[in-house]
Amino acid sequence: MLPELEAIQDNTQLGLLFASMMVLGILITLISTHTSVLKYLKKS
Repeated sequence: MLPELEAIQDNTQLGLLFASMMVLGILITLISTHTSVLKYLKKS
């Protein structure tokens, strides 16, 4: 097996990676929505 895949077998690291990806996705969504709403409100 590849050494890179063996490093990910640890459940703690995998959970931390999953949680950080979820938080990052939510953050990007919130920032994008916030800027879009501000841009829309400035137009009207």
